[in-house]
Amino acid sequence: KSKDSIPPLVDLVRELEAIHDGDFGASGTGGSQPGQPPGSNTPPPSQSKGYDDKQKRKLEVLPAAIAALRRITGQDFEKAVEWTGWWAKNAKTFKEPED
Repeated sequence: KSKDSIPPLVDLVRELEAIHDGDFGASGTGGSQPGQPPGSNTPPPSQSKGYDDKQKRKLEVLPAAIAALRRITGQDFEKAVEWTGWWAKNAKTFKEPED
């Protein structure tokens, strides 16, 4: 429950929020791929593992990161932008919770 963990957790939330359903593999191109119908959001087989890994990480880690921020701060935000704004205003005066 260290205040030093807040900025890295907020950064992690921001990174995970940036993963969209259309992000495929390392290319992050999204949208239609060669050989796919226009507007298709299904990754080609060669990229589906990267897509699955990113989505799995987002689904598993994002709720845990937000829960950790809530436990440390006592705040109840959902989005990285909210955490960032709150932390910018409160970083200097934030008191770590006592166990």
